[in-house]
Amino acid sequence: MDISEYFWLLISIISIVSMLLIKFKTKKHITEKPELKKGYDQYFKWFLICFNAPCLIAGVGNTLGITTAKDYFNININNSIVLIFFFTLIIISGTVMYWIFFKEGAKFIEQHPKLIRTRTLKGYRNAKAKEVKILYVLMLIGFITSIILIKIK
Repeated sequence: MDISEYFWLLISIISIVSMLLIKFKTKKHITEKPELKKGYDQYFKWFLICFNAPCLIAGVGNTLGITTAKDYFNININNSIVLIFFFTLIIISGTVMYWIFFKEGAKFIEQHPKLIRTRTLKGYRNAKAKEVKILYVLMLIGFITSIILIKIK
């Protein structure tokens, strides 16, 4: 049994713990502004879906013996689970991009403290909408670059 076959489970657990920590940190803001509760709840639901859907796909593939952890580093493989995994990542990335840039998702994050924070010389502060957009573009560039590097390997 190779421990790398359970990497998907580790990522899933980390995302759940991260969401719970953020949820704990936002309680104060929900108490002060109860009208934010619905938005926070929706964010946490989608946070879990976006982070765990690819993990569950990889988990099913690995657990059933259809894939190995190494298969996800080779897009050229003719494996339906690997293709579904990458297709899911692309759909999630596109959906998040649409939400951030065209559905005022960046503004939503700015209006809901503690979701994304930036570091300054004076400490941490909540991210501004423009910073959220820049951060997402940088993450998208990293994602696309990693796909290209995997593909040309």
